Amino acid sequence: MNKHLPFTIIYSCNNSITISHEILNISVEVGKRVIIPDDFKKDKIIIAVCEGEVNVLNTLGERICTDNDVA
Repeated sequence: MNKHLPFTIIYSCNNSITISHEILNISVEVGKRVIIPDDFKKDKIIIAVCEGEVNVLNTLGERICTDNDVA
């Protein structure tokens, strides 16, 4: 039996230090592995798959200074 469930996917884009996350509703068979769609995985490194909607408070790369921030 398949169910559509929310999963929070934590990932990094290729060639980037920034960590991002997105919530996807994925159809899964009870007791089976979560299969992330290929179009979502393209150019990404999947770091974690979390069951449900996760409130990510902060991530690696959020506080990197830009050239304008340097005193």
